[in-house]
Amino acid sequence: MTRVGPVKSVVFIVLVCAMLIIYVYNTHVQTARQPAIRPWQNDLKSGEIVKGTADENDKSVPKAHNEIEKRILKIIDNIKLEEGSMTDNQKELKINNNVVVKSLACDSSMSRLKVIFRDILTTGRTLTIGVIGGSISAGGGLSHWNKVYIYGVAESLRRMLGSPVNVSNGAVGGMGSRDSLVCLHTLINVSQVDILFVEFAYNDLKSKIGDISEESLTRYIMKRYQAQLLYLNFIHGHMILRHSCDLKEESRSKPLCKYYDVPSISLAHALCPLIKTDKADDLWSHSDRKKHPSEKAHRIATLFILQQLKKTLLETAEGILNVSNVNKVDEDVKQLTAIPSRPLFYGTVDLADVQCWTTLQSGYSSLHGNPNLKLEPISNFGWDYFRIDLAGDVRADVKAAWQTIWAMKNITFLIDILPYKHERFHISFLGRRFTSTISVSIDKSHPTMISTGVDFFGYSISNNTFKDGRHTISLTNVKSGSANVNALVAYTLD
Repeated sequence: MTRVGPVKSVVFIVLVCAMLIIYVYNTHVQTARQPAIRPWQNDLKSGEIVKGTADENDKSVPKAHNEIEKRILKIIDNIKLEEGSMTDNQKELKINNNVVVKSLACDSSMSRLKVIFRDILTTGRTLTIGVIGGSISAGGGLSHWNKVYIYGVAESLRRMLGSPVNVSNGAVGGMGSRDSLVCLHTLINVSQVDILFVEFAYNDLKSKIGDISEESLTRYIMKRYQAQLLYLNFIHGHMILRHSCDLKEESRSKPLCKYYDVPSISLAHALCPLIKTDKADDLWSHSDRKKHPSEKAHRIATLFILQQLKKTLLETAEGILNVSNVNKVDEDVKQLTAIPSRPLFYGTVDLADVQCWTTLQSGYSSLHGNPNLKLEPISNFGWDYFRIDLAGDVRADVKAAWQTIWAMKNITFLIDILPYKHERFHISFLGRRFTSTISVSIDKSHPTMISTGVDFFGYSISNNTFKDGRHTISLTNVKSGSANVNALVAYTLD
């Protein structure tokens, strides 16, 4: 038997070790060179993953995948360019970083928006933003409706995305959250909106049910649509006299923000020091005796909003290019329609089916609205169609109502309730500034007498529920005094 000498043993061991080192090194290099798997590289037909780089010359990657990555990288560059423009605007408006930070009264996860942005970034589809609210969002006090903050937001997002951004303005002067809730489908097509700004209007502050109306509106939208909601609290003219910034945010939008994970942006919260020290004169419109915010205030609102949207857009774009975020979107999708089963405020109403016939028109409904939902009488004795046009305003909305000041004048409307899943409906009407008593009759039934007061925001006129189909509603002004109606509503409860 031949014996192996010590020297040969050492040489043999060294050779084995060298081969192992070379093998490990090659394996490591090959792994390091292996391209990252992008979220869009899933083959939906086979379930397999297509591997490859985003290099145009790499035949292993479908051309569409290359285009997606190129688009996202371009958008990231656009965002960084837009950051420079936003910084210049901030300096011009004399807003420091602390004020910008303070404008976010309540933060959220933006989970819905991340899913929406991911879809837009990977498919290239058009983004649509919308707003519901009162006269501020409709352009009250401005030289033109396109000076409203939402149009500045749309223009900036267009530059960042490098593609068109649609705007749906569903705001109408004089409306509060309750009006927006019951007439939502008449004023705006929510199903087509990706980001929906909800202006908590001054009208909500005057209403005794502003808090529950705000929550009812939030629940209705979040249960049915995938839009990202964003609360917006503006500044109002009454703050000048009171030197106060109290918008009841601590008891309204802030609790709702935390409960429903909806971000809340507040101009009042951010600009309060200027208001309290009488340094906010340029934040009010002088064309309507300082009742509405000025163009500068709208530009500041645009800046505050963009800070949050830009941050989320950049995080989403970079996340798509990051392997660790591949499964994160699926987790977000599952939570889109998940909201608490119980309301936060006592008295909040969950509506199911709702129809609204109204004289009010938003910027959206005046262009795209259904003419069958306009509130037109089938008989009219002594009521006038009155449109409120404010001097100096060039607004997108139509603020109008049927009204009378004479006694025993009658007006009758015909409504056609669609057959929804619910069989029976309640019927209500909305009006403003009643100083009279009205007799209301449905289908010639025994009339209901309503004594009203100033700033009347709505009344349920059905003691019994009604089936779908056609119904007549007659209103008679029993005595002399102002009476008006701007909407009839049929609804069922969820």
